[in-house]
Amino acid sequence: MRVVESAGAFSGGVTSRGADPAELAAGLREDGRRALAARVAEVLGAGRAELVVLQGDPPDEVVAWASQAGCDLLVAAAHRSRLARAILGSFTQAVARRAPCPVLVHRTH
Repeated sequence: MRVVESAGAFSGGVTSRGADPAELAAGLREDGRRALAARVAEVLGAGRAELVVLQGDPPDEVVAWASQAGCDLLVAAAHRSRLARAILGSFTQAVARRAPCPVLVHRTH
């Protein structure tokens, strides 16, 4: 899963894709889909996976999707430094607090 933030959240209306918010949003979703597909291929090879690209506030979108999909478990990666590992990142913390199912936090390094 990849969640792209809404275009208005960071673009200021001026982007390399043009000023049309709908065009920018579609481009962000497509960029997200390509990045996710590349990562899934890297990790799973020929394995099967459902690619889900959402748009909006990442914790809100993940929690809403998990509720709708009836998830049994969510897995969130933690990329923090040694010092910061004691405190979950804001995304992981928000998802863990509000998720409709258990959340497994996996340290990547």
